Amino acid sequence: AAGSVNAFAQGQGAVEAEAFAKRYFTDSSRNIENGNLYGGSVSYFLTEAVSLGLSYGEYHRIDSDEKVLANNKRKKINGSLATLDATYHFRSATDALRPYLSAGFGHQSLSNVQSFKDKPSRSGNGRDRTTMALIGAGAKYYFGENFFVRAGVDGMHGLDNNQSEWMAGMGIGLNFGG
Repeated sequence: AAGSVNAFAQGQGAVEAEAFAKRYFTDSSRNIENGNLYGGSVSYFLTEAVSLGLSYGEYHRIDSDEKVLANNKRKKINGSLATLDATYHFRSATDALRPYLSAGFGHQSLSNVQSFKDKPSRSGNGRDRTTMALIGAGAKYYFGENFFVRAGVDGMHGLDNNQSEWMAGMGIGLNFGG
């Protein structure tokens, strides 16, 4: 049993898997309400402090600001966000609380989004695809060697549409190997 504890230790070569939920705060010029992003991520620790991760999430409970004339209801906005992030963890891998900073890029795809106020109007029935630059900060708290909870804030800037938005979220995950 003592020998297997090291197999789950944090550090270089470790892999983390996480399920997360985030509250998405949209830019007012996108004509959509705030919503939720649910998803998961997998990260690999290149060193004890630096990890590289992939994540995927789907947006839920987002409505358009404007009502559809036919039935006087708001359009449902569906979409996804896929990201690649590099994360720097402060403190030692043996500490329970590890603050972090992250940066990366992502691809956001939303359906039924109205055009931006400063551009010509579109039907709003197509997909709005945007490459996002991401920056984040937060903290992970490790319960033992391999189980953790995370809370953080992510800033997002659309490189295609020049819109800045943000998300706040929490996650729960496991750390394997190292």
